[in-house]
Amino acid sequence: EPVVSQQEFQEATAYSLDKNAFRMLHESLNTTAVVLFYAMGGLAMTWRLSSTLCGALRLPSDNEYVRSLAFCFLLFVKSTVESAPFDLYETFVLEDRHGFNKQLFSVWLS
Repeated sequence: EPVVSQQEFQEATAYSLDKNAFRMLHESLNTTAVVLFYAMGGLAMTWRLSSTLCGALRLPSDNEYVRSLAFCFLLFVKSTVESAPFDLYETFVLEDRHGFNKQLFSVWLS
């Protein structure tokens, strides 16, 4: 008797194909976004914005360490916002389609 039935094998293959196709799309869009961000001066803009953020929070924007932390924070927020739709789709559409999603939206948010 085989270790995996033909149906289980077909279901696993379908899930893998869907997941790989989605990841290829995600990585292609992400690479395009990163190239455009760099080409359009996104790092310089984020550096200037970090000074504004420091001013709004009444932190010394002339302190290189404080401004660098604000810069890293802004890049983290940008990355999180950009990846959220893809994470949502993967968790609540792709995995649900194949019967793997057991996660609640409220848990995903935390």
